[in-house]
Amino acid sequence: MSGPRPLGSAEALPQAALTGRGRRCCRLMATGLSNPEIVVSCRAIPETVKTHFGNVLTKLGTQNRAHPMVIAYETGTTMPGVTD
Repeated sequence: MSGPRPLGSAEALPQAALTGRGRRCCRLMATGLSNPEIVVSCRAIPETVKTHFGNVLTKLGTQNRAHPMVIAYETGTTMPGVTD
């Protein structure tokens, strides 16, 4: 029996309606950048990046930073060695 996969799965990423900034933060998170590095890359303040991460976690139905990284790789949102 096949049904929709729950949030927290690879299929949830396209369905989660992440904003462009949310997708970018997710992609940068998946490359292993630290929050301060992502702040610099996104030209944002730390609070903004934290908000984007919180939104990504909520929309994907995940509870930790590792799961969106797995989803980003599973969906091809990012690939090894690609930083942006």
